[in-house]
Amino acid sequence: MADQINKVLSYYKSTNFDYEHFWSGKRALALHFGYYDDRTKTHEASLMRLNEELANLAHINANDIVLDAGCGYGGSSIWLAENIGCKAVGITVVPYQVSKAQSYAGSSSASQKLHFIEGDYSNTGLPKESVTVVWGLESIVHCEDKQRFVKEAYRLLKPGGRILISEYMLREKPPLTEEEHKTMKPFLNGWMMPDLLTPGQYTNMLTKAGFSNVEIHDLSDNVEPSLKKCRRNASMALPFVGTLRRLRLIDQIRRDYTVANYELYDTFRAKLWRYKVIVGTKPK
Repeated sequence: MADQINKVLSYYKSTNFDYEHFWSGKRALALHFGYYDDRTKTHEASLMRLNEELANLAHINANDIVLDAGCGYGGSSIWLAENIGCKAVGITVVPYQVSKAQSYAGSSSASQKLHFIEGDYSNTGLPKESVTVVWGLESIVHCEDKQRFVKEAYRLLKPGGRILISEYMLREKPPLTEEEHKTMKPFLNGWMMPDLLTPGQYTNMLTKAGFSNVEIHDLSDNVEPSLKKCRRNASMALPFVGTLRRLRLIDQIRRDYTVANYELYDTFRAKLWRYKVIVGTKPK
């Protein structure tokens, strides 16, 4: 686990410039894909629209206390507190993300409802049954032992609380062939993801941990424009990353990250993975 955390720390250190200047948005503060529909006009709007859609799927209301697991710059936590009125605790292993999130929260109209801490979302140290929602938005993909995270989420949730995991999930049927798994490697390695699971594997994990009423939602069509934007950004950078790497102006992590951004849309279009959301409930 420590080795994977160190990889994640290195990843976000190397890619911070790219996220901040080419993706996150000044208001959205996002490290995730966007959700496009008839109401969405811009990239930044799509990033915030995903927060709204996920909040609806998890039935979040003003009385909730949300643990934002892998909170990044705090964008989702801040959106939830400002737009729904709930409390949010963001946790990330990346120290400078905590500092940025705290700074952004300080300027928020809902600052009193926000709190950010440095730590491992699989071993938070937070009190048992202290939150009502555990929110994992494109962050659990970095976790080496996902069952451990699910067990910690169950411990943290009050009875009736919900877990939400929104991320890239492997095709269920037919299972990926060995060759298709190899095709996924540049995407996985470039984004420092040990593996991806199928919806069925996540459902089994949640059920084993004690969750019930597990629901699966497919948002693939809605995030596809965001994937295309990621591909366009990478297409502009890819001709230069080899030279920049040879000149040691960028490190290997940033080079692999650019390749992953390029490859991810091909793997999506080949239907090796879909973008799905799983919501489960802790029984009362």
